[in-house]
Order: sequence, then C-alpha cells, then structure tokens
Amino acid sequence: MSSIEDPSPVERSPDTEVSPADSSFVKDEVTEAIMEKFPPSTVVLAKVKGYPAWPAMVLDENILPINILNKKPKGLKLKASIGKKKATAPAVILPVRFFSDDTYIWINSNDMSILTNEKIQEYFEASGSKRRKDNLLERAYQLANEPPEMELFVQYGSRAAPPDEPEDIFEDRPQKKPKKAPVVPKISATAERKLEKERQVEAERKLLAEYDSDWGLEEGLEYDVDAGNYIFDSEKEQERVFSKEVPSAQVLQENMAKMQNKLDKISKKLVDALLRPCEEIVEADVSTQLDLLDHLLSTHFPKSVIMKSKLLRVLILTARIPIENFPRKNIKEQINTILEKRLGINIVINDLSELQKLEDSEKTEEKDEKSSGETENGEANGEENGNHENGELNDEVKLTENDPDQHGEDVKTEH
Repeated sequence: MSSIEDPSPVERSPDTEVSPADSSFVKDEVTEAIMEKFPPSTVVLAKVKGYPAWPAMVLDENILPINILNKKPKGLKLKASIGKKKATAPAVILPVRFFSDDTYIWINSNDMSILTNEKIQEYFEASGSKRRKDNLLERAYQLANEPPEMELFVQYGSRAAPPDEPEDIFEDRPQKKPKKAPVVPKISATAERKLEKERQVEAERKLLAEYDSDWGLEEGLEYDVDAGNYIFDSEKEQERVFSKEVPSAQVLQENMAKMQNKLDKISKKLVDALLRPCEEIVEADVSTQLDLLDHLLSTHFPKSVIMKSKLLRVLILTARIPIENFPRKNIKEQINTILEKRLGINIVINDLSELQKLEDSEKTEEKDEKSSGETENGEANGEENGNHENGELNDEVKLTENDPDQHGEDVKTEH
C-alpha cells in the first residue's frame, strides 16, 4: 500500500467526487443511521480501488489536522459501489486513517465495513499460501486487533506515543548498526609539534589575507626607531632590525640599573642641598646636579621611577616657594623647566600675600580656640567656688541650729 501522507480523496477513492449538488441529504434519517453505524474510533476495513482492503479507524472531524479537514468534499455524488454496476443505498463520506500506513482519506461509507475480532482472527488463521505476504498489512491487522486511543492515533500515528518513546511498527526494518568512531593514529611528540606549527602558520596566513598589505598605515609613515614606528615589510626585516638595533632583555636590565644608580646619586645631592636654609645653598653645585638630572630624563628613562621618588616632592616644594622666601631665581627656573618639559608637571607658585592671609587666619582660629577654652575653665571654676561658699554657709546654719546658747547670745547682742 502506498505510504503517501495526506492523499487527496480523489486519488484514493474514485467513487467520491466533489459536486455542487445539494448536500441536504446528510441530515435525513438514513444518513443519521449510517453515522450511528460508523461512530468515531470504529475499526473498519476500507477498500480503495487499486489497493487491498485495509484496516483503518473512523475519526472525529473535530480533532483532525487542519490540512486534512480542509480536504473534506463539499458534496457526494453516488456511483456504483466498487465491484457493482448499479448505485447502492445513500452514503456519506467519513474521515479514516489507515493503520500501519498512517495515511488519511475521506471515504464513501459504502466502501468500508466494520472489522470485527472474528474477521481479524480469520485473517491470521488463513493458510500461508492464501494469505498475502505483506508485513505492513499484517502489522495493520495487529493494530486493528488492539487499536490505540483515537486522540493518540491522530496525534502520533500508529506508534500512539511521543517521538521520545517510539514504538516501532515496522518489524522488518533493518536495525542500523552504530557507527564506529574513526581510529585516530597515534603520532609522536615531534610530529605533533610540527603539525601545531603548521596550523599556526596557516592561521596567520588566513588572518593576513583578510587585510591589504598597507592596512593601518598612513601616508608618510615609515620605519623609525626614534619615533617608535616599528613597521616592517617582512618578518626577516623585523628580525634583522630587532637583532641589531633593539637591545636584548639583559642589556636593557643593565642599562636600567646604571640609570637608576645615576638617579640615586643625583637625588641624594639635590635633596640634601634644597632642604638646607636658603643662605647655605651653593647655587653652582645645585645647578650642576639639575643639569645632570635633565640629561638623564631626556633619555629613555622611565618616568614612573622618578614619579614615586622623594626627589620629585622636594623639586615641587622648592618650585612653589615664593621668590621672596627663596631668592634663587636660576635654580627655580631650572626646576620648572625639568618639571614641565621632562615630566609634564605645571607648578603654580604660592603668592606671599595669600600665604600671609592663610597664616593670619590660622592664628585667629588658634586665638579663638584658646579664648573659648579659658571661658569654659572660668565658668567651671566659678561653679566650684559657688558650691564651696554654699557649703560653708550651710555649715554655719547647721551650727547655729545645734547650739542654743550661741543662738541666745546672738539674740541678746542684737537687743
């Protein structure tokens, strides 16, 4: 039997035709009797021209898939039933689904009959020579003998179960053997490193192929070590330049140690000199050390080293002192040049009048705090003295009350 999904009713049953004729006959008593004979979920044996009679189930139109429901014929024009020459009794078209085959059809009720258990057993008991060897049809009879629920049959077909719980209805279907994982030959460590290098080269080649040869370059941009433009046309040129012009890590470390040693010596001399009183500073010595510092910072000396040093704090402090308090103009100019040109630090010199105002303000605050403290102390002493006098007065009153003779003498004296 053909396993065509959702076949057209015209293809499966030539006797069923769509006709514009009046279809009011489906409401008469004869039609109702036919509908009662084949209610939904009834197991039937349906006959389609060109195919053997096949077990199927009558379905309820309300649960049909929309595409099957849309194929329902609008009318029915009766012809002679299959195998007969004259038209038979009135019929209706009903939706059925074949077991095992799982195809739908709208079929003439005269082309099907109820499939009882007795008929099913007769099919199985028939001799092998007489019964057609059709595993699909035999499976259909097995399902008809124990039919699934109609809703599950419509939803999942002959499996009557979700896809994750399949129930194989094709017993003769050959089982697929699991594919064996391909055997990966073992390779040596040397070969593995070689393959890894080849993969890296291939990845770099694909990456470079995405860009033009002049990608990222501006006009006039050429290789210049001093400007920091390390642009090369080939890897060989890069290796040549770095091997000759760019020092190794050991050389860089040695050079860094030498520059750090020079900075320490300069820092010690400048810090000692600039922290002395102004009249004790030897301007020529300080100027010489500032020149050495400026030369050192003009090389590739890391700025981060001096940024965390005590020397920088002393230089900034000296640069901010008003000229009236530090009349060493040449030294201040050298320091400002180093800070601005080499380190990018702009210093604002403190104004003497502002410093005086700040100093006066601090003195006023100290005086107010001192006065406030004396006032609080005076009030505390006054309370203490008052408490002392009140205590003496109370003692005298008590003495007078306890000494009647003294009280009487006082009274006489008053008279």
